[in-house]
Amino acid sequence: MAMLNAGVGQLVLPEIMWAITRYLSGTQSCSREQLLERISPASLQMRDGSQSTLQWMVGLGLLVDDEKGALRFSGAFAEAPPKTETAFKRGLRLALLSDRANEGLLDVSVQERGVDLVRGLCWLLAQSPLDTVWTWETAQSRGAPDRGTGPTLRGVDGRMIVNDNRWNMFVHWAQYLGFAERWTVGRGLRSISGAGLISNPARAVADAIAVLWAPGTEVAATDFCGQILAFIPVLPGGRISPASGRVDEASAVSITLSYAMLVNSMGSLISFTDKSDAGSSVLLDFERRGTPSFRRISSVSIGKASNG
Repeated sequence: MAMLNAGVGQLVLPEIMWAITRYLSGTQSCSREQLLERISPASLQMRDGSQSTLQWMVGLGLLVDDEKGALRFSGAFAEAPPKTETAFKRGLRLALLSDRANEGLLDVSVQERGVDLVRGLCWLLAQSPLDTVWTWETAQSRGAPDRGTGPTLRGVDGRMIVNDNRWNMFVHWAQYLGFAERWTVGRGLRSISGAGLISNPARAVADAIAVLWAPGTEVAATDFCGQILAFIPVLPGGRISPASGRVDEASAVSITLSYAMLVNSMGSLISFTDKSDAGSSVLLDFERRGTPSFRRISSVSIGKASNG
């Protein structure tokens, strides 16, 4: 089942996943029928997405039916069922971006396991955060070689997102998972050209930093970027992304990750240094409208995120 193909009986929403997760965290045993009865009235179950969302969670391996027919956590949620929405989002990202879940990623005929969403993220995160507010209209005209074909990436034979309905679902998911920010300026934007968003994985990167390093840690910039790419492999240069960073500068970080690092430095979560005696360094890439602009850094210091 395609995650982004919203319709009667096949709506998949992260908020419903979180409601299911919270309920199961508070009960020791629950069948599928019992869970659906308790989180959603029977009259709404086909329309509100509870059934299809539950089915999708089982398909991805986040939930499993045990030998007694009761649901239990599995996969990314098995060892530590999430108690907060932040932890839930982290586990959901890990499940969606796992190598197993993304078999057949470059084959657009494959639609299950959330691969259609990950394909869209590959495209979005390969775009500069500095130039474009993406709507379905701009995704067709600027996100593809030929106007009207929809978002494409080199190496993928087909469109990443095929119509405006799936685009609006994609906007919702990308924002929820911390890979983009909704564009809310202009009251008529959605009705004219679909929901809009800006490529910005700063929130997903901030969560990875919180998991990987304690405040006060100093990390070589090459190691920092390498571990972030391993944790979020959908970023350009990551193992499941068909996109890469700048090819004429081997040490350059992709524009998308560079921007996310800059945003998190503004919130004091990280800070940069460029030591003259450092054994290695990377170039943060802030190209704007085709003009290269690099900042060399050798290490990253981990701080605490500012409130708000």
